Amino acid sequence: MSRPVPSWGVFDGFRAPPAAPLRIPSWDVVDELRRDAAEAGSEQESALNEMLARWHTRLDSIGGEPTYSDWSAFRPLRLTREEDWSDWLAHLVATSKHGFLADMLLDDGSARAKLVDREVTTVEGPRADLVIAWLDGRRSHIEVKIGDLAFEKTYDTATALQKKYGVGDGGGWSDHILLPPADVAQWELERMGRDSVKVMTWSDVAVSLRQALWAGLESVAWRVWAASFVGATEQTRLGLPLRSPDRSAPLQLARILSAGPHLDLLKKAVTND
Repeated sequence: MSRPVPSWGVFDGFRAPPAAPLRIPSWDVVDELRRDAAEAGSEQESALNEMLARWHTRLDSIGGEPTYSDWSAFRPLRLTREEDWSDWLAHLVATSKHGFLADMLLDDGSARAKLVDREVTTVEGPRADLVIAWLDGRRSHIEVKIGDLAFEKTYDTATALQKKYGVGDGGGWSDHILLPPADVAQWELERMGRDSVKVMTWSDVAVSLRQALWAGLESVAWRVWAASFVGATEQTRLGLPLRSPDRSAPLQLARILSAGPHLDLLKKAVTND
């Protein structure tokens, strides 16, 4: 019995459906979201501008509010090198006459540094970024991080330093790690319940610097260096954008989103007049 020969005739009546009208993509939705964000952030933006103006007046004698200057290419501080951040921090602690960082490290805002050592070696091998000897005999050890996630060696360094100086954990000795705020969650995962090393962030450093600047009790030279350091810290370590005292400048999304955190930082740093 012969088989039927296949044929394409079954498709003779096929007709393609009419093409749908071409839809041209629109940015209207994005523009609406942008307008909504600007409206929602306008109150905080306004409050931030008022606070920045207040800081600008307060710091007039040393060049005004650091936020109004671009620190992204500040060559005296090589922004990608952890060693340079440690050097600047050590200088500001060592030369402060009113206890910069002392309140954060010792819960004692009146303490002053006698000596700040950098790259302190130990017999076991680890080197410490900063060891601060306070005038009252206490010491503080700080490991400085600007993105390095090698956290485990912090504990090894702390143990080696305590052995070197013949001290126990607590009492006259404290260990600290200085982190970008975004790295705190990773630190919490890796510390596995150990609490001998205390955490502080670059936001804390910015607040402490600004508190000293607001008080105006340090020398002019110290305040100038501190303003430079806080400007670089806020823009490169905390991601706060450059701003202008010109309030007619068009709003940018980065400025809108950062207005709340920026305002909170400035408020924390305003001490009693």
